[in-house]
Amino acid sequence: MVKPKITETDVSKLIPDPNNARKRTPLSASVIRKSLEQFGAARSIVIDENDVIRAGNGTYEEAGQLGIEKVLVVEADGNTIVAVKRRGLTEEQWKQYAIADNTASDFSTWDYEILEELAQEIDYSEFFPDDKLNELLEQLGRNPVNSDNDSPESSTQEIDTDEFEFECTCPKCGFQFNKQ
Repeated sequence: MVKPKITETDVSKLIPDPNNARKRTPLSASVIRKSLEQFGAARSIVIDENDVIRAGNGTYEEAGQLGIEKVLVVEADGNTIVAVKRRGLTEEQWKQYAIADNTASDFSTWDYEILEELAQEIDYSEFFPDDKLNELLEQLGRNPVNSDNDSPESSTQEIDTDEFEFECTCPKCGFQFNKQ
């Protein structure tokens, strides 16, 4: 096994993904920020050869807000999993961290315009099973993408999002959504 190349660089040299279709809500940003404040950096992000962030844009954004200036870069070819060994947390803190880490994306939303554009270029069907991508796009009156499954045709009627009634509203951040 070839020893991986590990370097340290400034966080400011990383480039947010301009096509990132996942967007943080105030609540998801708050969960990431509180996790970084309470437990420190313990999660990796993924960058490409040009230092564009391909996964972990929310962590990058909140780390920058908190003044974290350095990033360790581990070069990998996809044949080895990269693990971050975080030391110094109590068992209670580990439990809290696990909850924070697993809930931040639950409170995020999609940038439907970017998601729709990307879906026209790339087949996402294996990442959105049971036609979930089309359901997401149709909820906002967007065009469904072509899929190979046998689900019935759906309407792509434009809706007025100001008059659309959502089933639920988050009492903390006001994010509106429908149960599924």
